[in-house]
Amino acid sequence: MFRIITPQNRDTYRDLIAQMHEMRYRVVVGEWGWDIPGVVVGHEADQFDTDQTVYVIVQNDAGDVVGTSRLNPTTAPHMMSELFADCCDLQPWPVGDDVWECSRFVTERAKMIDPVEDFRVRCRVGIGLTVCCLDRGITRLSWRCRAAMTATGPGYRRSPRSTRPRSTASLTATGMPRRSSRPIWRRSSLPAAGGSRDDPNFFRRLR
Repeated sequence: MFRIITPQNRDTYRDLIAQMHEMRYRVVVGEWGWDIPGVVVGHEADQFDTDQTVYVIVQNDAGDVVGTSRLNPTTAPHMMSELFADCCDLQPWPVGDDVWECSRFVTERAKMIDPVEDFRVRCRVGIGLTVCCLDRGITRLSWRCRAAMTATGPGYRRSPRSTRPRSTASLTATGMPRRSSRPIWRRSSLPAAGGSRDDPNFFRRLR
């Protein structure tokens, strides 16, 4: 299943959010080797985990958090505006009430039996993101994935053992990332709020 955690229901899911940050630390810091200034050991969070952030969290049958991603409004400080503005082909970078940034798309493969299960978890995260976009009237996503984490100021540094390549992606209507070899921003193909490519309730039934 997946859960969409918003500012409105966050108090109900405090424990689940804490588990998500612990999982992110195991993967982002422990496996990917990201060196994040000021990170608390065992709990990965940064300045973009804010009161406005929306989380999509996927749990396995045992209740463990195995997948997550987050959405932030572009009308507030976000990774593109604060860290990666130079990576965007569009200047100024897209900002608007219907444009949100997607980041921290993470799955914990160590808790999965095979790559197929990891693929299913990724799909559930993607579907959760799509449902969230439909519900909140988000029509475009800004998404930079597998970034070379180097920035001045309160940014990120990659350790030498981290070799993940650079690419970006925008979210398609099915929730699957469309990647390119260049750091760019693209318009997504999400339907407008209330609209439907087929049946928007299809995504909700997959929770």
